[in-house]
Amino acid sequence: MKVFIICSKSFYKEIDRIKQKLESKGCEVILPILYNTPNAEREAIERGNIQLFIQQNLLRSRKAIVSADAVLCLNFEKAGIANYIGIGMYTELHEAFIASKKIFMYNYIPEGPMHDAIKAFNPIILKKRVGNIAQGNSGK
Repeated sequence: MKVFIICSKSFYKEIDRIKQKLESKGCEVILPILYNTPNAEREAIERGNIQLFIQQNLLRSRKAIVSADAVLCLNFEKAGIANYIGIGMYTELHEAFIASKKIFMYNYIPEGPMHDAIKAFNPIILKKRVGNIAQGNSGK
Protein backbone atom coordinates (compact mmCIF):
# COMPACT_ATOMS: atom_id res chain seq x y z
CA MET A 1 0.00 0.00 0.00
CA LYS A 2 1.29 3.47 -0.90
CA VAL A 3 0.67 5.92 1.98
CA PHE A 4 0.98 9.70 1.83
CA ILE A 5 1.76 11.21 5.24
CA ILE A 6 0.10 14.52 6.04
CA CYS A 7 0.85 16.54 9.14
CA SER A 8 1.81 19.88 10.59
CA LYS A 9 5.47 20.83 10.10
CA SER A 10 5.82 20.79 13.88
CA PHE A 11 5.25 17.00 13.72
CA TYR A 12 8.04 16.30 11.21
CA LYS A 13 10.25 14.99 14.03
CA GLU A 14 7.87 12.02 14.36
CA ILE A 15 7.96 11.03 10.69
CA ASP A 16 11.14 8.92 10.52
CA ARG A 17 9.91 6.55 13.26
CA ILE A 18 6.50 6.18 11.64
CA LYS A 19 7.95 5.85 8.13
CA GLN A 20 10.20 3.00 9.30
CA LYS A 21 7.26 1.23 10.93
CA LEU A 22 5.16 1.53 7.75
CA GLU A 23 7.99 0.33 5.53
CA SER A 24 8.58 -2.64 7.82
CA LYS A 25 4.95 -3.62 7.12
CA GLY A 26 5.50 -3.41 3.36
CA CYS A 27 4.09 0.07 2.75
CA GLU A 28 5.58 2.60 0.36
CA VAL A 29 5.66 6.03 2.01
CA ILE A 30 5.21 9.42 0.37
CA LEU A 31 6.56 12.14 2.66
CA PRO A 32 4.78 15.46 3.28
CA ILE A 33 5.24 18.00 0.50
CA LEU A 34 7.52 20.29 2.52
CA TYR A 35 9.34 17.60 4.49
CA ASN A 36 12.68 18.12 2.72
CA THR A 37 12.30 21.92 2.55
CA PRO A 38 10.78 22.94 5.91
CA ASN A 39 11.88 26.59 5.55
CA ALA A 40 10.33 27.06 2.11
CA GLU A 41 7.17 28.70 3.45
CA ARG A 42 9.10 31.29 5.47
CA GLU A 43 11.26 32.00 2.42
CA ALA A 44 8.17 32.45 0.22
CA ILE A 45 6.78 34.94 2.73
CA GLU A 46 10.08 36.84 2.71
CA ARG A 47 10.03 36.94 -1.11
CA GLY A 48 6.44 38.15 -1.11
CA ASN A 49 5.01 35.24 -3.13
CA ILE A 50 3.18 33.23 -0.47
CA GLN A 51 -0.02 32.89 -2.54
CA LEU A 52 1.84 31.29 -5.45
CA PHE A 53 3.69 29.06 -2.98
CA ILE A 54 0.40 27.89 -1.45
CA GLN A 55 -1.17 27.28 -4.86
CA GLN A 56 1.80 25.22 -6.04
CA ASN A 57 1.86 23.14 -2.87
CA LEU A 58 -1.87 22.46 -2.97
CA LEU A 59 -1.41 21.09 -6.50
CA ARG A 60 1.64 19.04 -5.45
CA SER A 61 -0.32 17.66 -2.52
CA ARG A 62 -3.22 16.75 -4.78
CA LYS A 63 -0.88 14.79 -7.09
CA ALA A 64 0.57 12.92 -4.11
CA ILE A 65 -2.91 12.06 -2.83
CA VAL A 66 -4.06 10.82 -6.23
CA SER A 67 -0.95 8.64 -6.57
CA ALA A 68 -1.39 7.11 -3.10
CA ASP A 69 -3.70 4.37 -1.89
CA ALA A 70 -4.25 6.12 1.42
CA VAL A 71 -3.31 9.10 3.53
CA LEU A 72 -2.09 8.98 7.10
CA CYS A 73 -2.90 12.07 9.12
CA LEU A 74 -0.44 12.48 11.99
CA ASN A 75 -2.40 14.47 14.53
CA PHE A 76 -0.51 15.01 17.76
CA GLU A 77 -0.87 17.67 20.43
CA LYS A 78 0.14 21.15 19.30
CA ALA A 79 0.02 24.33 21.38
CA GLY A 80 -2.17 22.61 23.96
CA ILE A 81 -4.64 21.33 21.35
CA ALA A 82 -5.07 17.56 21.50
CA ASN A 83 -4.96 15.71 18.17
CA TYR A 84 -4.34 18.94 16.25
CA ILE A 85 -5.48 19.25 12.63
CA GLY A 86 -4.82 22.59 10.97
CA ILE A 87 -6.39 24.04 7.85
CA GLY A 88 -3.66 22.60 5.59
CA MET A 89 -4.18 19.11 6.96
CA TYR A 90 -7.95 19.54 6.69
CA THR A 91 -7.56 20.52 3.04
CA GLU A 92 -5.53 17.38 2.35
CA LEU A 93 -8.07 15.21 4.19
CA HIS A 94 -10.80 16.75 2.03
CA GLU A 95 -8.79 16.04 -1.14
CA ALA A 96 -8.30 12.43 -0.04
CA PHE A 97 -12.01 12.04 0.60
CA ILE A 98 -12.91 13.49 -2.81
CA ALA A 99 -10.37 11.14 -4.43
CA SER A 100 -11.94 8.15 -2.61
CA LYS A 101 -8.71 7.33 -0.76
CA LYS A 102 -8.55 5.53 2.57
CA ILE A 103 -7.97 7.99 5.37
CA PHE A 104 -6.08 6.91 8.45
CA MET A 105 -5.68 9.08 11.53
CA TYR A 106 -2.97 8.45 14.09
CA ASN A 107 -5.11 9.77 16.96
CA TYR A 108 -8.78 10.55 17.45
CA ILE A 109 -10.52 13.38 15.59
CA PRO A 110 -9.99 16.59 17.54
CA GLU A 111 -12.93 18.31 19.16
CA GLY A 112 -13.78 21.67 17.66
CA PRO A 113 -15.40 23.27 14.64
CA MET A 114 -14.00 20.78 12.08
CA HIS A 115 -14.89 17.63 14.06
CA ASP A 116 -18.11 16.73 12.21
CA ALA A 117 -16.63 17.52 8.79
CA ILE A 118 -13.60 15.31 9.46
CA LYS A 119 -15.83 12.57 10.85
CA ALA A 120 -17.81 12.69 7.58
CA PHE A 121 -14.61 11.67 5.74
CA ASN A 122 -14.90 8.28 7.51
CA PRO A 123 -11.32 8.13 8.77
CA ILE A 124 -9.95 4.94 10.28
CA ILE A 125 -8.64 5.84 13.73
CA LEU A 126 -5.43 3.93 14.38
CA LYS A 127 -5.03 4.79 18.07
CA LYS A 128 -1.26 5.09 17.46
CA ARG A 129 -1.05 1.63 15.82
CA VAL A 130 0.39 2.49 12.41
CA GLY A 131 1.15 -1.17 11.74
CA ASN A 132 -2.58 -1.66 11.16
CA ILE A 133 -2.40 0.39 7.96
CA ALA A 134 -0.90 -2.48 5.95
CA GLN A 135 -4.02 -4.51 6.68
CA GLY A 136 -6.40 -1.54 6.38
CA ASN A 137 -7.61 -2.21 9.92
CA SER A 138 -8.82 0.21 12.52
CA GLY A 139 -7.02 0.58 15.81
CA LYS A 140 -9.65 -1.47 17.66
